[in-house]
Amino acid sequence: MARPSKDDPDGKALLDLLDKFVCVRMVYANGTDLSLFHFDHDLTFAAFILNADRKIYGRYGSLPDPRSGLSGVSQRGFSAALRGALELHAGYPDNAASFSGKRGPKSPVAVPEDFDTLSAYREDLEWSSRNVARSCMHCHQIGTAWLDYHRRRKEALPENVLFPWPMPNVVGLQLDVDHSARVQRVDTDSAAARAGLQKGDDIVELEGQAILSIADVQWVLHNVQAATRLRGALLRNGERVAFTLEVDAHFRRPKKGLPFRWTDRHLSLGRVSGLGLATTLRDLTDEERAERGLDRRGLALVAAAPGRGGGPGGRRGGGARAGLALQEGDIIVALGGIDRRMSESDVVAFCLQEQARAATIEVTLLRGGERVEVEARLR
Repeated sequence: MARPSKDDPDGKALLDLLDKFVCVRMVYANGTDLSLFHFDHDLTFAAFILNADRKIYGRYGSLPDPRSGLSGVSQRGFSAALRGALELHAGYPDNAASFSGKRGPKSPVAVPEDFDTLSAYREDLEWSSRNVARSCMHCHQIGTAWLDYHRRRKEALPENVLFPWPMPNVVGLQLDVDHSARVQRVDTDSAAARAGLQKGDDIVELEGQAILSIADVQWVLHNVQAATRLRGALLRNGERVAFTLEVDAHFRRPKKGLPFRWTDRHLSLGRVSGLGLATTLRDLTDEERAERGLDRRGLALVAAAPGRGGGPGGRRGGGARAGLALQEGDIIVALGGIDRRMSESDVVAFCLQEQARAATIEVTLLRGGERVEVEARLR
């Protein structure tokens, strides 16, 4: 999002709105109250719109849309969120109870420095020394620390740690970045389509929470823990319409490939995945399965690229270190004795959830038409 300027109509509108707020800028993550400031840690810009008593009206800031590549933020969208917050504030404190759900569950640690992997940091930066840059904690480090918190305890990773802050596209929605939460597109045969959402609808409420931005929609989706029905409300041609969005337990998992995030390096099946395959995997199509005589309902993930930094087999990649050097063209047909059809993201979830306490995992693959049994070490 460009720096707002009074010479630009959109910039002037945003600056005029910001004058109605007490603006506080946080430039480092050290000492952050994790029970209050819970947000997408992969963002370079995120805003909390809150009351002085710490009630959160809404959040703002989203990653670029993974399909269109469009920016996740805009001056018009931020202005829309601020106007919505002012409307909510006008009804405060009578509506205070409706904001209770805007805060997530209590964090297991109070501040990021309490995570084992971030304990070297202090609450304040070392402003007077040459180490000021090194003493600055980045937001993405918190996201990685959440993952490590569970891994060190050999706990199954929750879905919202594995696949955090899902964009609305996981339920078939693309929202207009220049509005609070206006539907720009609805995918056919999606949860949003089955809920009856249409292009031009303005989502104003979801799970009892006022929606001021795309980030607010993400907030609700991020906190879904199981298959459920999300109840919401929208404005269509000036009329309020109720809707119900049904999602399954794994709705946030990508059907193809893996999401791109800084803290999603644990999903790379490489350096820090816990599987250490040091490659990318692609689910064979039904046609490719038929050519090879493979069941379309079974596991068949082909190693689609050589290992990271080591050519075929990943000589210097995580695969070699884990004792499993996949070669380009290898097809994994069973994992830990499981041969059901899985996507790449399903494999990651299987290893970091169902096999969270395991030290190794048996891998069955086809190499040159021959069945090969190998063992991979789960790191």
